[in-house]
Amino acid sequence: MTIESGPRPAVHPRGVDVLTGPAASRFAEHTPQTLFAIDRREDWGVTGLGMHTGPWMTDAEGVHYPSSVAIMMDSVLCGPLFVRRPGPTMGMATSELSLDFVPAATWQGPELSAASELMQIDASGGLTRGDVRDSSGNICATGTLWGRFFPIASGDSPSEPMDIPGPDPTATLTDMFCGVPQRTHSGSELQIAAAPWLNNPRQVMHGGVLATLSDYVAVAALDGGAARWSPLSLRTNYFRPAVEGDKVTVVAEAVQRGRSLAVMRVRTMGASGKPFTHSMVSYAVKP
Repeated sequence: MTIESGPRPAVHPRGVDVLTGPAASRFAEHTPQTLFAIDRREDWGVTGLGMHTGPWMTDAEGVHYPSSVAIMMDSVLCGPLFVRRPGPTMGMATSELSLDFVPAATWQGPELSAASELMQIDASGGLTRGDVRDSSGNICATGTLWGRFFPIASGDSPSEPMDIPGPDPTATLTDMFCGVPQRTHSGSELQIAAAPWLNNPRQVMHGGVLATLSDYVAVAALDGGAARWSPLSLRTNYFRPAVEGDKVTVVAEAVQRGRSLAVMRVRTMGASGKPFTHSMVSYAVKP
């Protein structure tokens, strides 16, 4: 994978109020799509997206996080359902996003691509599946998404913008999340805010961002972190939206920590303690 080099801004050991910090100015014009260098693949229509490789797939130390493709996958897997929703007064939200990663994948850049297909649909929602491939055509990850339809005001279905210049050429996951996870007696934890550049057009935290954030925090609880452990699977259930400005606490707890395999449970919660998401992440030691 191609990693660009450049100066790394200082980070805080815990998440900060990013809505008024330096990141608010740095990322003011960005969305998850622009920060992660995601664009529409016109030859695939609504069922395909492309994502350039770069620092936005790494932490501040340059360690690669395969889960960063969750932003692209959440978007591309929603496509077949959104265009077939029952009508213009219905919106669509992700109920469950599941990703499985190929351990031997090289993630060869400069671009990754993803395409999706419809598996099932009815009046309440449906199921889609898709793959992530590198520039050599090798499959790096596969995914499925369960989506649900919900009523909205007529015409109130903003699409994800792709026309804002980006990405920030040196931005890493550490920069975007404005913090590094802290280890606890049972796992790891990080507190951040649902910032505008992490949100979808409905001003709630992007589903793919929440999935990536879960892995980002969970792997920090394992000895050696993401430099030693690679995700095998990431499954995220979505219960309620994290609205712009919400304080988001990410708590990861070990279900099993062995010498070569590990399973982590991750919850993202608001100030009230009610969960936004619940994730299960399985890991294997890198070869």
